Amino acid sequence: MNRAEIVRDTLKRLLPITQRAWQITLGSSDHDDAVKERDGDVIAEIGVWTRDEEGALVDVKTQELPIVQGAGEPTASRLVAYLEGWVKALPALIEQASRVDPAFLPIDIICPPALREQGVEDADAFAALILREDGPMRAWRAEIAEEGPYELDEATWEAFLETARPEPDEELAARRASALDAAMKRLGQVEAKLRAVHGVRLPRHVGVFWGFYSSLSEAELEAYRGLGLYRPFGVLEWFEEGGLERTPRDGLDERLDARFRCDAPEFLSMLGGFSDGQHFGLWYDDPARLPSGVVENYARDSAENWWAGPTLLAVVSRHLDEIGGEYLTSEYHEDVAQAACRVRLVREAIEAFAQAEDAALAEDGPDLLLAYEDRIDLPQIVCGVGVVGRDGEGFTPPYLASREDFSGRELRDEPELTRALIADATAALDRGEPLYALALGRDLHWADSDELRADALALMTRGYRMLGREALAAIAEVHHANRDLAHVGIYD
Repeated sequence: MNRAEIVRDTLKRLLPITQRAWQITLGSSDHDDAVKERDGDVIAEIGVWTRDEEGALVDVKTQELPIVQGAGEPTASRLVAYLEGWVKALPALIEQASRVDPAFLPIDIICPPALREQGVEDADAFAALILREDGPMRAWRAEIAEEGPYELDEATWEAFLETARPEPDEELAARRASALDAAMKRLGQVEAKLRAVHGVRLPRHVGVFWGFYSSLSEAELEAYRGLGLYRPFGVLEWFEEGGLERTPRDGLDERLDARFRCDAPEFLSMLGGFSDGQHFGLWYDDPARLPSGVVENYARDSAENWWAGPTLLAVVSRHLDEIGGEYLTSEYHEDVAQAACRVRLVREAIEAFAQAEDAALAEDGPDLLLAYEDRIDLPQIVCGVGVVGRDGEGFTPPYLASREDFSGRELRDEPELTRALIADATAALDRGEPLYALALGRDLHWADSDELRADALALMTRGYRMLGREALAAIAEVHHANRDLAHVGIYD
């Protein structure tokens, strides 16, 4: 049985528990799907039934609660003992919570931190721990919020290195240099295919990132993945052994790989995240030039584009800084010391490629239409990153310039307004002015209305071609012709 099944079966056996006017159940009526795994956590839907003095039902509240947090794997017997201990403590927890706030929610009586305590193995011990004055029940959320980032001491770090990175410094440097050399040689092959398939150029800093990633030892890769850092996705997978030889299924166009339905033609996927379709990619304002930087998109959320960093390595480095600065606490890690060691291990690997990154940017930078720092300051459109003219000028479309409250929903919900905007943008195209059409076309593409799909495509392709950006127009055409694919991975 997996963790979710253990939690479900145990809670179904132990609940409901009745205490005065409260009845606690698994889900609203013992649903089998009330327990699930999500992002490494085991989540249970707990129902709280409120009754009056005569026992008549007054209210039912349900809330999803984290039973097991993080990727730690407690033994089945320990997990069951924890749940039994929690249920034993439940009447007293209800009393405590009710004294603080009579209208408490279930979240006030669940104690995931108790499961992290070492040496606690049976139900009675868990119950005692949960009820202890200085135990996890005592405003544990406030305590964790006030807990500062863990400060790693050198003795702990050196002990960690004995197994995680035991090789001498010269061997370590040789491993990283060899990986970088192989990656930069591979870069030429990947770029040749990218030019042939997508019609765009590949900056050298992508090769540096692959050099970094491919240099990671087994322990470093385990640390990288354990911290939830972003993995190769899309074109970056071409660097892998056999990546260039993969065959698209069903004869699909390779420009469709890793392209979510609201991705702009300028977006070329490189890294994948872990939630809501999060992915990162290079952004090509002009396919004849190098990309301006890296953009982030949550495809299964609202799918806007956000600037993420100048390079792939900078994006990962920023996330690592966030982990080390905000998330090195017991709320996020069962073993905070190990997490801190992992952060430093990956940080030192990144820093080893800083000089190569600087050299790559110095070589590729002069051909940028706009450098990252300049590009992020240009006006945006509803879907995020805005449009840019031949000389790097930005453009604010009239529907944003005249209405601060324009959310983009109007493009789907107000057909008369949208048709008027399309007519205005088309008229601007007829006058030889492409940016209005590109801005509106991109926003219509993001709004994703089937009725306006042809209009979005027409505005984008005419605008791109008027600016000489044929590769982007061609990507838009193949994307719209295949926009309803069930999966973004197209390779066998």
